[in-house]
Amino acid sequence: MALLIKKPIEYGDSQPLYETGLTDDLLIVGLGNPGAKYQFQRHNVGWRCLDAWAEKQQATWQKKPELQAEIATVHLNRCRVRLLKPQTFVNLSGQAVAAASRYFKVTSEQIWVVYDEIRLNWGRLGVVIDEPLGSHNGLASIAQHNPQVPPLGRIQVGIGPQPKGWDRTDFVLGSFLEREESSLPAVLATAGDLIDQATGGQLLAGQHQALTALDQDQEPKAKE
Repeated sequence: MALLIKKPIEYGDSQPLYETGLTDDLLIVGLGNPGAKYQFQRHNVGWRCLDAWAEKQQATWQKKPELQAEIATVHLNRCRVRLLKPQTFVNLSGQAVAAASRYFKVTSEQIWVVYDEIRLNWGRLGVVIDEPLGSHNGLASIAQHNPQVPPLGRIQVGIGPQPKGWDRTDFVLGSFLEREESSLPAVLATAGDLIDQATGGQLLAGQHQALTALDQDQEPKAKE
């Protein structure tokens, strides 16, 4: 017998008031900076992962100024999955995540963050749960505004290595090289597979995995 979840659906006049068969809510956050000038920078790859997955699921983004974010909703694997793109800058992402957590009544155990990870090389993706958040400014902001963090599920998208002599800020705010942009679809597809697994409950606490989205012939050489 299907479980009846008596919780209103917030989006769309055509949606039913209540849904059956849903057992959990997830909030999946993509980190990035708003504005056309930042769209193709390394720091925005979290956004691009969510955009690609939302397009695959035929989900529509809606602006939610009161949450300082754009939201899309997907029903999948018996979950109500809400995708969140904060419209603050990356280092203020925690404001939007905290507002959405309160609005949708989700805990940190129900939040996943997709973001750029400079410690992983381009083409590598990682899954981290129940581990220190590291030095990413977006994660630090989420922890600052969400006292329950950690635990926090994270899907890391490698953008490294940082070239010698480069300032970190200049590197993460730089655009992908042409060879990286051409291989980006494979990276986005692998990130989408991990999001699928997260919605299906297949990514478990204590698990750490590193995946390679590119085959050996596609992997870029060290940046110069």
